[in-house]
Amino acid sequence: MYWLNEDEKLVIQAIGELSRENVVPVGISLKENGIINIKVDTINNPTEGIQVFLRDNLTMDAFDILNGEFEIELEAGEYNNKYSVVFKPKYDFLEEDEILANNLNIYFEENNLTIIRISEINISKVSVFNIIGQQIKTWSDIVETKEINIPLNVEIGAYVIVVETDKGSFAKKIIKK
Repeated sequence: MYWLNEDEKLVIQAIGELSRENVVPVGISLKENGIINIKVDTINNPTEGIQVFLRDNLTMDAFDILNGEFEIELEAGEYNNKYSVVFKPKYDFLEEDEILANNLNIYFEENNLTIIRISEINISKVSVFNIIGQQIKTWSDIVETKEINIPLNVEIGAYVIVVETDKGSFAKKIIKK
């Protein structure tokens, strides 16, 4: 497990003053299938009332790793966009998700991923993950038009689309038929 700072994988990373708005991307690399457990052992210089969660960036579920342990079975591979350490629970993300869900429409159309911007939201990045969390493709050079068509030739199945915007990140599960 490591911190991600852009493309760098860091084993030790100091963070300045923690706030509830901090999002710290983490990566996990497994040589073989197995169960992993993640928890916080200690925090140096904690702020009063600090909360620490591991957030699944696909489902936006947050797991309290300060007072408990997160456990999951993963297949061998590298997971660089699936998890982040955050300092507020899931319910605090819901309002942001609802705002984005009401302003973005995402669907598959033939061999395109189509995103309709219903209001002025600036999209900085779009990522596609398969249902087990493996990243399929990422785009960061998004043309800011009302209807965005991204060529994407994937198999029939379920996918999670993560859209990063100036209003926050939004994840949506969609099915290609």
